[in-house]
Amino acid sequence: MIRGVYHVINRRQAIILLAVVFVIAALSVTLVSSIPAVLTSVITDPDTNKPICCTDRADNVLCLTFDTSRADEQIDPLLKILAQNNIKATFFVTGEWAERCFNSMKKLVDSGQEVMNASDKPSSMTSLFENDTINLINAGGDKIQAITGKRPIFFRPTDGEYDDNLLETLALLDIYPIGWDVESFDIKGLDTGAIIKRVVSQSASGSIIRFNTDGKNTLDALPSVIKQLNQKGYTFIPMSEMIHKDNYTINRLGRQISLGK
Repeated sequence: MIRGVYHVINRRQAIILLAVVFVIAALSVTLVSSIPAVLTSVITDPDTNKPICCTDRADNVLCLTFDTSRADEQIDPLLKILAQNNIKATFFVTGEWAERCFNSMKKLVDSGQEVMNASDKPSSMTSLFENDTINLINAGGDKIQAITGKRPIFFRPTDGEYDDNLLETLALLDIYPIGWDVESFDIKGLDTGAIIKRVVSQSASGSIIRFNTDGKNTLDALPSVIKQLNQKGYTFIPMSEMIHKDNYTINRLGRQISLGK
């Protein structure tokens, strides 16, 4: 018969053993509770409360966007350039511009360009009360929808500035906040050559490029920008085809990253 072997420990050893057991138990509880939280934050609660400035698209696609809130004299020649290159771009227009420049607005729509919301009028959208933010967004959306027949699902304020209140309001309204990662600076009066060099050198697959419909040298620079980017293997698609509509996260640089299906 095999006899059991027993070991009698003294008080000091007992205290040490209890301490070790307590530490192991505490670590186990911490690990069990923290691992699901980490997984949840990555899988079910991605960071999406940021403007989308570019995407992780790897198929050499770019999106041309145009901020539109002032004059409309350059709309016709701009549309001609886009038509000659078979490009569909995304225009962010204010509700006030859509009404004031109704004929130009109709030309954007009739030519198949994508028209999205830039609020009701040119103004800062930061530091506003939630109701004021909602009213400005909805007023712009209403006027655009009345002409296009479609509710805008993308938004970019005329100054491009976002704060937490604006981002939270857009999320409440199921509207995607859009930024950019390539700025032409055409509205700042940058000369033609500098615009071309800047945009062509900074663009990469998934880039969102920002122009203005009334930039001083926009019309002169745009044909060369398009030609040189085409030569580098890039094609242009509108915002609705560029971004991931769901199951994504946005990193600290504003890059939208798909989390898969």
